[in-house]
Amino acid sequence: MLTTGGGWQDQVGGLMGGVLHATSRPVLPVNVVVRRLLLSDELVSRLRRHLLLVYTGKVRLAKNLLQNVVRNWYARDTEVYSTFLTLYRQSFEFVGAFTKGDLEEIGRLMNIYWELKKVLAPGAEPALVYSMMQQLRPHVYGQHLCGAGGGGFMVLLTRKPDSQELIRSEISQLDGTDGVIVTEVDFDFDGVCVLVGDKKVELL
Repeated sequence: MLTTGGGWQDQVGGLMGGVLHATSRPVLPVNVVVRRLLLSDELVSRLRRHLLLVYTGKVRLAKNLLQNVVRNWYARDTEVYSTFLTLYRQSFEFVGAFTKGDLEEIGRLMNIYWELKKVLAPGAEPALVYSMMQQLRPHVYGQHLCGAGGGGFMVLLTRKPDSQELIRSEISQLDGTDGVIVTEVDFDFDGVCVLVGDKKVELL
């Protein structure tokens, strides 16, 4: 409807909230199967202290990157097909890492995910983002751009808790980072809530 060319994953996350593992089979109509991961309060607290969002200052339209990905998929490009298959299998490794509460493993998988994403979408990592990632590498378990890449937000899983000021200081040493913003992360476990008057409308 908005002609932005994206998928369904953001909508599912926004509607349901929490940490989710969502899959769908290659059939129409699309049927999304969602599993909500049950995280302990202790793990959620740790994640809040180790996760950061970084606005890179670069605006991009995801549609421009995704068009090339879809084009290569329909062409049955061997590397693209293999990469999608690896990403699918890796999603189950993420489930295991979150279930165990292993931050280092989650970070390792984040890094692998980013390398795979760059195979699918050349140009997903602008020069400034590359420089930022190299600068931050000693301080994070893992990092990647959100969504299609090319700019927007980057998510970091830091080695030390409460590293917002450290990360901000490291980024400020690079040229062209005046527009970069570092923010803390929180979790929404409720998802979208619609109220009509004072009555809550159930969406799912």
